[in-house]
Amino acid sequence: MAKKTTKSYDTTEPEAGEGYPLLKIGMMGKKGTATVICTGDVRSYDGDYGDGWFVAVKMAGKLYDLRVKRDSGNHARLKKIGSTMRALKGKKLDLVTKEFKGNEYIAIK
Repeated sequence: MAKKTTKSYDTTEPEAGEGYPLLKIGMMGKKGTATVICTGDVRSYDGDYGDGWFVAVKMAGKLYDLRVKRDSGNHARLKKIGSTMRALKGKKLDLVTKEFKGNEYIAIK
């Protein structure tokens, strides 16, 4: 299991087994775009390929976790939208599918 840490944002520590299904590219529709609403629930993670946050978002009435790596482009865009992760509550995020080195990923517009 990944080590849980708290970084510069105010985050909540999840209990074992907590969380929502990860938002994946295939869930975003044929055009590869989606609009989601942040719930304000944020959990940090420390994985093998870097650390970051799971940001809980609502899409089509269902809750999902959007994985945001620390010091990534998505992280920088989130900081512009809300000064803290909790300040994102109720904010709409436009998501698009992008490609980097042959791998698709979900990007925040």
